[in-house]
This record gives sequence, C-alpha cells and structure tokens, in this order.
Amino acid sequence: MKLRHFLPLVVCASLGFAENEIGFIEKFALAKDRAAVLAQLVPGTEEYYFFHALHFQNTKDAAKLKDVMDQWARRFPQSEQRKVIENRAALLGYDADPQATLKFLRDRLNLQFNHAQEVRDQKPDLPVTLDPAKIARAVFLTEALRDDDLGKLNDAGLESLVRDKVALREPQRRALLGKLKRPDVPGLVDVIVADLKSKESRGFGEFAIHRALLPEQLDAVVKAIPASLRKGN
Repeated sequence: MKLRHFLPLVVCASLGFAENEIGFIEKFALAKDRAAVLAQLVPGTEEYYFFHALHFQNTKDAAKLKDVMDQWARRFPQSEQRKVIENRAALLGYDADPQATLKFLRDRLNLQFNHAQEVRDQKPDLPVTLDPAKIARAVFLTEALRDDDLGKLNDAGLESLVRDKVALREPQRRALLGKLKRPDVPGLVDVIVADLKSKESRGFGEFAIHRALLPEQLDAVVKAIPASLRKGN
C-alpha cells in the first residue's frame, strides 16, 4: 500500500478545531471553488494558514505554498498545524523522492535503527584477547604523564617514577614530591636533591616527604647540598 493512501487519515486526524468550525470544513471540502471559500478566513490566523497551505498543496502551487508556509513559520513558530502540512508534503513526495521522505520521517520521529540482526548458530565475531599495545603499563604511564599534576597515578605509580628514574618535567617532579608518603623508595634522595637545586625550591622542609626521610637519606642530602638544611626547616 502506498503512502498516499494514508493522507486522508493524516488530515482528518489533525483537524482539531473547535466545534463551530465544522461548517467551514464541510464547505471547504465540498466547494467547487475552494479559493472563494478561503476568503471567509481571517488573515493571520492558524486556520487561514492551514487551509491556504492545504489548498496550495492540493493544487500543486509550490510558489504560493512556500510563501504561506514561510509567513506561517514567522507568525507561529511552534505551530502543530504547520507540522501536519509538512508531514503531508513529505508523504506526498514519497514517489518522487523516497529517500527524502524517509529521512524526514527519521528526523521528525527521532528514529534510530541500531539493532543488529541475530543469526542463529553463528559464532560471534568478537575479540578473545586484549591487545598488549593498548593495555601495556607503558601506555598507561604515557597517558598519566600528559598532566603535570600526576593526578592519574596512585601511590605505587608515584613510587615507580622514582624507582625507575623516569624523566619528569619540573612541575611534575614537584608534584611528585608533594604526593609521596613513604621515604623508603630507591632514588628518592636524587629527586629531592635535584629539586633543591632548582629555582622553584623553597628549601628543605617544603614537602612533607622531607621530614619523613630516613637518617641515612638525610645524611645523603646534607652531603649533596650542605646548605639545604639551613634554608628551610
């Protein structure tokens, strides 16, 4: 069954005018000269635009239809009656351009066709292993080191930066020292000494990890920078 067979139903179902308008609907539907009947309508009203658009649509007067639709849109931007004419135009145009009509219906009704066909006894084409190139530790570390605050690393990850002597930017190194909680990490003294030699350092004692150093670590810091203990603490 073609879509044009549904048009009378669409129009009839949409004419929700007041009861006192039934007489005009009958006159319009039965008139031999519908243009003359349209003169009874008050210009600028919804009924005026609706029946004029319907008439121009029926007579295939595209220029006049466009003009009245543009006026209608400016005067009544949210008109439900105008949508009826637009729906009707889409259905009428199906034979000439089916794809345009289908696109209109998909957009207007917000239709989505995301379901995949289920085929019985067919093995799913799904991966059974994880790609090491996407889940390797180095991949996650590279992503974490994009930020200077190292906020994507937990305590173990932070300690691994020290233990593995990962090259850090100065803001990252200072963020690392501000987050470390345990002093028993190989290479920690080297990181602290490097920071104390930087222009950004406020001296020994700036970070809590300074005060948590083990005795042998303190000795190593004093040996590397004798004046460091006299700057801050």
